[in-house]
Amino acid sequence: MNAFISNLHSRAALSNASVVFPESDDIRVLNAANVLAANGLCQVYLVANSISHEAVCVAHDLAMHESIRIHYVDQPDATQLASMVYHLYNRRKSKGMTQVQATELCREPLWYAAGLVAIGAVDACVAGAVNTTGDVLRAGLQMIGLADGSNVVSGSFMMSWKDGRVFAYADCAVFPYPNADQLATIAADTASMYLKLTGNDPKVAFLSFATGSSAKHESVELVTDAVQLFQAAHPDIDADGPLQFDAALLPEIGQRKAPRSSVAGHANVFVFPNLDAGNISYKITERLGGAVATGPIIQGLRRPMNDLSRGASISDIVDTACIAALMSQSG
Repeated sequence: MNAFISNLHSRAALSNASVVFPESDDIRVLNAANVLAANGLCQVYLVANSISHEAVCVAHDLAMHESIRIHYVDQPDATQLASMVYHLYNRRKSKGMTQVQATELCREPLWYAAGLVAIGAVDACVAGAVNTTGDVLRAGLQMIGLADGSNVVSGSFMMSWKDGRVFAYADCAVFPYPNADQLATIAADTASMYLKLTGNDPKVAFLSFATGSSAKHESVELVTDAVQLFQAAHPDIDADGPLQFDAALLPEIGQRKAPRSSVAGHANVFVFPNLDAGNISYKITERLGGAVATGPIIQGLRRPMNDLSRGASISDIVDTACIAALMSQSG
């Protein structure tokens, strides 16, 4: 375990946050829940159907840790269910949702878990081992909603190495082609996430195939506009661009290509111009560069609801839950 992941676990344990998992018919989720509970990394809640949950546990000879609380959706808490139905209906009635439809949705495990977060019954939700990213985001957006001042939901990854280096990459998971305003928001959310999870001041590089004015193209202009919007809104955060990746990462190249930039050669938050670039780059960094990719970390929601890859391992689920726990903390 590298230093970043170890520190993540230690800080999550101190938070004592509560994290709910709706996909409790998945053995990876159940094993991760046991790891989290046994090590005191967070308070663990499972949304489960009582019959199927027992069958999965019996089939895998798995005894759930005594500290895990299970909410059975075939017998949901009536007060909590009424609160989340009222909450969802009032959020979506202008879009044509009826109370009957809201009730039906809230009885589904994924939406019930999102509802527990939305009404403040738990601090965070982790899903996606079974449900698609689209399903997770739909439940999050409709039930929890966007954070104040946010105009887009995005997904970042923390890329960490055994030597202690930690970088943030975004957007690598959610929004395909952001405009300049959305790109600036993605950068702000990722900078905030980097600070919260590492304790280090963010230095934000808006990436492009060009550095400064070395090339003219509409995609470069979009990045330039995003940088200007970001700097106007967040003058206290060090940010620059457009920067090529090598100029953002390596001091000698940054000094040569952008000598007046305080970010060039020292960046730790990398904002990609679109999802193609971000997703490809994080996977290359992970598979060829040997980094540990922790995420996706869903940014922009009012309360934390993190997504998982459907190929997630037990350790992936544990790490994502620890991040969700830390995301729920103020400050």
